[in-house]
Amino acid sequence: MRASLFWGRSGRETEQQIKAPQIEAPAQDVHFTSPSPSRRRETPQRNPFAAARDVVSSITKDSIKDVFLTRTPQGPAIIADCEDQATGVRRVYAIEARGGARYKLAAQAPLDTVAFRGADWVSEMLDVDGDGYGEVLYTGSSAEGEMVGGRRLVLYVARAHKFYILRIEPNAGYGTGTLRVLWSPNAMKPAAARFRSVLERRARSLIASL
Repeated sequence: MRASLFWGRSGRETEQQIKAPQIEAPAQDVHFTSPSPSRRRETPQRNPFAAARDVVSSITKDSIKDVFLTRTPQGPAIIADCEDQATGVRRVYAIEARGGARYKLAAQAPLDTVAFRGADWVSEMLDVDGDGYGEVLYTGSSAEGEMVGGRRLVLYVARAHKFYILRIEPNAGYGTGTLRVLWSPNAMKPAAARFRSVLERRARSLIASL
């Protein structure tokens, strides 16, 4: 595999303040995929995921695909993967508690890009650096118009409010079957070594399975 660096940009933090139901920090990181309406009606008490969905819905009209509840040193955090129903573009929203029932949109970044759209996305919670605060890894494949081997990995580190991105794509300049790896620039910094390492290992695993 031949590799080169891609000097792109990661998600930008914002300071939008919103009011929403209070959510307690979970004892451990948990994952939630939207239940059916009938299942929600059967729940006698309002659960933290329903409150989390309300928080997300207060800042975006996009369809909520996936929600994780985790913690940061400041308190509970919501990591949501949402889809714009008009365009099909997927985006991650990271929302954090800022006292009482107030929440801040701490970070956001697209999963889909102009060159990588309509992909199938799989998400998972990790603890890459063993600090007890979860990171969420999104892996995209089968994007529209992609040749064999195209993948996009987006790792969100809630504690640092950073997205680290790795892109695997066919490298036409070196012949059929050759792939190259493209990085977001922040992934190449010394402080990102542990996160870069987990992305590298996942990339090698994905390439080996082709």
